[in-house]
Amino acid sequence: DLVTGPESVNFEGPGGVMTVGGFKAFSRGLVRIIAVDGISDIKYVSNPILITRHDQSQLFFGVIHGHTGLSDGVGTVEDYYACMRDDNRLDFGAVGDHDHDYETSDEDWKTIQRVTREANDPGQFATLLGYEWAKWRRNGDGDRNVYYDRDDLPMYRSGDEHYPSPPELSGALHECDCRAIVIPHHTASNGNFCDFSQHDPQIERLVEIYSAWGSSECSVHQGNPYPIRPAGSPQGGFTDAPMDSGEVASGFVQRALAMGRRLGFVGGGDDHLGHPGDPVKTGPEPFRYADGLMGVWAPELTREAIFQAMHYRHTYATTGARIVVLFRVSDAFMGDEVEVARHPELTQSRRIEGFIAGSARLAQVEVLRNNEVVHSLRPQSSELTLEWTDDEPLEPLALEPVDEGQPRFVFYYLRVLQSDGQMAWASPVWLLLD
Repeated sequence: DLVTGPESVNFEGPGGVMTVGGFKAFSRGLVRIIAVDGISDIKYVSNPILITRHDQSQLFFGVIHGHTGLSDGVGTVEDYYACMRDDNRLDFGAVGDHDHDYETSDEDWKTIQRVTREANDPGQFATLLGYEWAKWRRNGDGDRNVYYDRDDLPMYRSGDEHYPSPPELSGALHECDCRAIVIPHHTASNGNFCDFSQHDPQIERLVEIYSAWGSSECSVHQGNPYPIRPAGSPQGGFTDAPMDSGEVASGFVQRALAMGRRLGFVGGGDDHLGHPGDPVKTGPEPFRYADGLMGVWAPELTREAIFQAMHYRHTYATTGARIVVLFRVSDAFMGDEVEVARHPELTQSRRIEGFIAGSARLAQVEVLRNNEVVHSLRPQSSELTLEWTDDEPLEPLALEPVDEGQPRFVFYYLRVLQSDGQMAWASPVWLLLD
């Protein structure tokens, strides 16, 4: 056996969450822990657990976008972190309250700074200081979430008298004595779309491909099963709005990738109900979605390691399920860039490898090259080891970036669909030709 642990556990008290210790791993591999109720004989199967060597990257799950009562959500910052850490057993998290001074005052920002600092517990639960830069101008600027690598840093507000455009926000972050990552949010939403025209590659390393608003990957007409919810929709009930009525085509993530924006993928929440990371769905049918999650491959569970892995784009997004995803292109890991001149063998063929362990049976696993599906599998189990070679010559596939002076490129990413409708997207790998 890979793992040993207690054979039986007695649950006492009124309910809630209980931590069961005593498990030990003896080898690398995939494990699912099975619990059987001694009274009802109902069987419960855990999320897939991938055991790696102690000196290798480990998989951590978190959600870093949601709102407390300090902006337009509910509950305290303390409650928010407690829900992520204690109720949903996430590994890391952040709040994302709006930067509007009529919502999150300077004193409120100090509260967020303090609670985020106090909740950070290296090795157990990592926190990131963050907020949402959001003015809802609907001019292509979009909503952009800002995250820092350490405590007590400033909030650069989006008001006209502060930092009202993405270049001004970027300028302030570059002048700040800090490291920051900016993540555009619900980019294809008609509520406030992001057209990716103003892009800072040094700090805009990731994009929120899915949140409780749906998926911004592509249009419902291209097969997107989570089309963006129209702005102004109620929290429940039904709507007869057309399925494409929430979409703005210039905000699709696939469009950004084709432009040459090297953006890794994260799943976000935008929770406003005090349940970050919950499977609780919001919105009206047929646009009723739950929070997404971000998977991060990092060497340890610390703020610094999580932030650095985000910077490297060693991340993937899910629609909330804790699916295990590994993805490589000729030894380059998800999020990496490869200069083809240093690896001329890639001009003839590329080795595509992956491993997926689902929380349900895998319905479809797709490799996309330059936004087109070039390899597709329909597994009959919850696990898949992917091995495929792309033998098409690379040169004719190369895309031209919209920004002058940047190299031509080819990119690959992985998309996963489970039989229960849950999805995952692995960050792309870019091959740079010039």
